[in-house]
Amino acid sequence: METMQSTATALPEVSAGAGERRDAASDAAVFKVRYGRCALALGGLLLLFTAAVSGVLRILGLVSGWLPLASIVGVVGTVFLLRRLAIRDRRAKMNRAFRNAMGPAVESPAQMRRRRTDLRPRSSTPKRTPVRPPD
Repeated sequence: METMQSTATALPEVSAGAGERRDAASDAAVFKVRYGRCALALGGLLLLFTAAVSGVLRILGLVSGWLPLASIVGVVGTVFLLRRLAIRDRRAKMNRAFRNAMGPAVESPAQMRRRRTDLRPRSSTPKRTPVRPPD
């Protein structure tokens, strides 16, 4: 039995220009490390470790009961915050895909005026001549 492997990539070779529709799935190929979220996850992991160790020490009577409790509350808060950030990103991605699917972006009136003024030939603007002082 003979199997063949494809050498083609799933990434688009040409990006969509202005006014062209883009496939929303092409944005999923980009992997971006979010260092702030990694720091939050590391902090949550340290809080979880603190809760475990302080829980054992609490059983032995060496630590106050507030330390494991505060650590658990911190872990729950970290998981809640990371989940909320993930949901926000997913909603933004879905909104972006929806806008791309519905058609090209509409320019605001200010952008249209700016574009019209950029298209004027430079020679049509009056040139200023320096004023000479009287002799």
